Amino acid sequence: MELRIFFLILFCSIFFSGCRKAGDVLNVILDTDLGNSDDDLRAIEMLYGYSDMAKVNLLGMMLNKEGEMFSEYADILNTKYGHAELPIGIIRNGPKSHIWSNYVEGTFVLEKNLGYRLYKRSRESYGSLPDAHLLYRELLASQPDHSVTVISIGFFTNLARLFDTPADEYSSVDGRSLFAQKVRDVYCMAGCFNADSSEYNVACDILSARKFLENCPTRLTVFPMEICNGMWDYMLVKYAVERSGNLEKSPLGKISVTSEGVTVFCEDKEGKAGYLRL
Repeated sequence: MELRIFFLILFCSIFFSGCRKAGDVLNVILDTDLGNSDDDLRAIEMLYGYSDMAKVNLLGMMLNKEGEMFSEYADILNTKYGHAELPIGIIRNGPKSHIWSNYVEGTFVLEKNLGYRLYKRSRESYGSLPDAHLLYRELLASQPDHSVTVISIGFFTNLARLFDTPADEYSSVDGRSLFAQKVRDVYCMAGCFNADSSEYNVACDILSARKFLENCPTRLTVFPMEICNGMWDYMLVKYAVERSGNLEKSPLGKISVTSEGVTVFCEDKEGKAGYLRL
């Protein structure tokens, strides 16, 4: 899999022209629906690669698919790629995805059939992992102001729940205020701006998508579905890290989400959001 990371980064480096400032290490929190499709897996592998290249400092991984198999699989990945101590946040009573995992579930079915573990773990228990929205508070509070980049390649449930959190032992302000204080940029794979249709990450939790996308207090860059087919998540990671020049960002504006999950962009000089296009 290490070789696959190399070729993924090489492919994207050819596809894009990087223009990232030298020495600008991104402090990244990843929010992912790991298990829906393998582009999440590729995106995570790329972030490990960027971490090894000292371009990214991974602060934590937030999961927005419910079930211990996903946190255990995240632990397998973290262990394999040398990030065994990376904090993992899980979701409880989250949205129900109609797409189930093949590669995650298949890994544990295979191990069960073989009668032994194929992959090392660094944890023994997964049910005691913290809720992602609470782990967000802990991680954000520990970072300098305007220093964190959030990359969201899944549902918006964890982020919306973070916005609703009250002051606690980590910070004296509510979740949205803490987010505004600590986060510099948000990059998310979501939405569709060339058709009246709902994209999957939005459709799985429309209310949370609306709460976050309409009320995000920081710079927000959206990578919509229409750009490509199947490579969304790791192309977004490439853009977030490299500030690639072959994708252009729309003028600034505001994003709204209809009750049917359709994303609508309105150009507005007072807005902080924009979406990418070829």
